[in-house]
Amino acid sequence: MSCDWPSRAIPVCLPCVLPIGGPDVMAPRGRAGHLLVAALVLSLAASVAWADGWSGRVVHVRAGDGLLVDPGNGAVAVRLAHVRSPGRDHFFWERARRALGELAFDRRVVVIPLQPGGEGIRGRVLVNGDDVAAQLVERGLLLTDARAPDHLRALEQRARRQGRGMWGSGIPPRGR
Repeated sequence: MSCDWPSRAIPVCLPCVLPIGGPDVMAPRGRAGHLLVAALVLSLAASVAWADGWSGRVVHVRAGDGLLVDPGNGAVAVRLAHVRSPGRDHFFWERARRALGELAFDRRVVVIPLQPGGEGIRGRVLVNGDDVAAQLVERGLLLTDARAPDHLRALEQRARRQGRGMWGSGIPPRGR
């Protein structure tokens, strides 16, 4: 079976000669093989892009821990990883939302996705290289979750001891 691979840059059609699974098993040839290799290359590129993060402009602040970020092709819901805002009925919910807006709204941010979530993705959000979640935890406006890294937990403990934000209000926060 000959291949109609049109590339001069790569003189040998990779899907047509690539052994998969041993010497007796060959990759699918022709169009199916080309599609298989293209899918593998795209999935590898997507996983590399996922790990490195992406940038976009914050177009909406949903809560103290949630944003909509537009990388240029439509807004993506992003929740800050390892933190949560106080419950919606807590008066610091709105303060956390406003503080996140002051830090990030209409600014270019870098999103480093850590995991997909039900409402988009969870990840770190950086503004000018600074972690937005860490800044808000340090101000006493966000709570850390059970999987938070040690540096975030330490920032929360310091905010509690110093009575910053909700920790000085006398009203215990409830996570949403």
